[in-house]
Amino acid sequence: MKILNLIKYVLFILAIILAFINWKIAISLFIVSSILHVMPKGPNKLLNVIIGYLIIAGIVFLFSNLLLGIILIVSGFLLAKFKVWANKVNFDYYDRDKEIYQKARNFVIESFTKIGKTHQIKHFEQTVYWLKKLKPDADESLLISAIAHDIERGYRKADMDGKKLELSYTDKEFFRPHEERGADIIADFLEKENVDEKIIERVKMLVSRHEEGGNEDQNLLKDADSISFFENNVQTFLDKHVKAVGKEKVREKFDWMYNRITSDKAKSIAEKWYNNAIKELNK
Repeated sequence: MKILNLIKYVLFILAIILAFINWKIAISLFIVSSILHVMPKGPNKLLNVIIGYLIIAGIVFLFSNLLLGIILIVSGFLLAKFKVWANKVNFDYYDRDKEIYQKARNFVIESFTKIGKTHQIKHFEQTVYWLKKLKPDADESLLISAIAHDIERGYRKADMDGKKLELSYTDKEFFRPHEERGADIIADFLEKENVDEKIIERVKMLVSRHEEGGNEDQNLLKDADSISFFENNVQTFLDKHVKAVGKEKVREKFDWMYNRITSDKAKSIAEKWYNNAIKELNK
């Protein structure tokens, strides 16, 4: 993303410089720069820009090359029609996805309400919030994984409480069962809801490595989880976990949750909360 932004700004600056030398090249560079600018915002935004440029270019060419101008304008309108048609065709699919996310969210809320831990729900919902901030076009599988990443805690078995006391929070023997059991729980729920197998497998893959990361989307979920942890869970660790497992283990947890963050953007967001957490822990 940083490289993309760098290229975008370089092209924009070159376009300004070349505007006084070769306006045709300058316009081309400006168009490429603006396309790079909207690419991360998703295909619909990108199509809107391309449609706009086709129509504008067509109008300009009407005065010098009538046929080319007409072709460009017609192409712009046809692409606009295609976008409307494609969105309409996929409406039911998108609507179904939203329904799946809402059902998953309700399942998580009900699960933690039943065990009297509603205070944890804010962390899950903020994980979704930060995931959207890091990736505005996140698909429904990512959103479901974000809201349900800690579902294992809603169905925790006694052995996990023992592991928490015996092991470090950062020990694979502790967090791997948390990941994999949670992945199985949300997968079972989605299967009962007759969700598409591809979505189930993707959600299971994401939740099964949300603590340690792995591929790009697993890392994204991990980063969103870390930001939300520092935003919402620190006080609970200071008030309860220090007494239960000791200050050293809590410090290790804070350091690990921060150092595991992959993206610079996510780390810069979490940094102030992490520093404050360490400050409060050392009092």
